[in-house]
Amino acid sequence: MRVFGTGIALASLVLANSAMAATFTVTLKSFGFGRTDCAADMADVAKEFERASGAVVLGSGCQAPDVGMSGAANGLITYAARERVSVYSSDEFHAYGMDGFYASASDCAAGLASEEEVFTAETGLESFVAYCYRSNSISMPRFRIRIDAVGDPTRKKHEATATVPMAPVNIAGFQAGVAQQLLIGSGARVVAMSVENDILGLKIGFAFYSDKALRLHTSAPLSYPDVASCRVVADRLQASWPASGAPVPSWFDCLASRSGDVEIVQINSSTNISSGEDFDTALLPTAYANQSACTSDMARVADQMNRSGTAYLAGACGLRARGDATWRMFVWSKRATESDEGSY
Repeated sequence: MRVFGTGIALASLVLANSAMAATFTVTLKSFGFGRTDCAADMADVAKEFERASGAVVLGSGCQAPDVGMSGAANGLITYAARERVSVYSSDEFHAYGMDGFYASASDCAAGLASEEEVFTAETGLESFVAYCYRSNSISMPRFRIRIDAVGDPTRKKHEATATVPMAPVNIAGFQAGVAQQLLIGSGARVVAMSVENDILGLKIGFAFYSDKALRLHTSAPLSYPDVASCRVVADRLQASWPASGAPVPSWFDCLASRSGDVEIVQINSSTNISSGEDFDTALLPTAYANQSACTSDMARVADQMNRSGTAYLAGACGLRARGDATWRMFVWSKRATESDEGSY
């Protein structure tokens, strides 16, 4: 590796006059992206860091990537202090497989000022650097914003993704619904959203500030002969779920493939690793001749579940797969503290 940039030989002076002083380094990943003079830009950032931290900057520069590694040069600041300066970065956490939230460098640059404004409002910190960089993804390079500040934030930036097997009927409405019902409804402030194709389907990502990390869990339990019949069920579930006593919020929507497959999808936000920790689900064995017969039996099933000690939350009727001749009932219930299976 090669380091290039400005260097200030103050280490011996600082160490001689500051009891127990030591040297530390701040690394800014891919800071050199799109820059004509990375070292000069880093020198300006180093001055801002020194002003914000009170530490003595010994040098700054840009470090070329290791041999065989792609990406832009990293920015470096070396400083002297009695202890490491607390630096918070909005880029400290990436959702698994989430390459970025901006499709182009120009899109990222356009969003930089507003994200920096939100960063200050949500973290309570003044940034010493804010920039865009390109991810190292080979399949689909995307762009990210990184903002760093000295201090400990009041709220942190998090990311969450939801992967669905088919495209939502209305992608924009799907994104807005998830953002509003699951993230904003849980106290988060959403700053960026993205959509990209994934080997498992369509991946929708969210970047947001909140008091805690939130995960998005998805399931597509039932199929429908057409979008209209799916939409009726999704709207009913969306309207009834908040009053059901469910421990976490959910968003219900419809997915459709080019071949005509239609599925209902549920997405819920939670601090848990899986939705199985939030509620129980079951596909009941009874087969119904049509959707009406299944729906008419739902009140009886709910009553039977509650009487047996299983707290019913919601139910939906649908097909196990496209082309099935019989309809089945899928139910949600509160997690049981004890195993108590009944016959519905």
